[in-house]
Amino acid sequence: MEQVIIQEIEKVDDLNLESKVVVYRTLTKDEKAAKVFLAITGELRRIWLKMEFGNDIFEA
Repeated sequence: MEQVIIQEIEKVDDLNLESKVVVYRTLTKDEKAAKVFLAITGELRRIWLKMEFGNDIFEA
């Protein structure tokens, strides 16, 4: 599942490397959150990331 999470995180535009690591660490520790993240796509995924990690997740 970790490889799938990495692949899906890479698809999210505007996430810097640090943000990707934060998202990856959280999703690999929280199976429920990982399932939600993998189930949603596109703009809904971006909104979910902002709700979970705050607006700063997309800041450079």
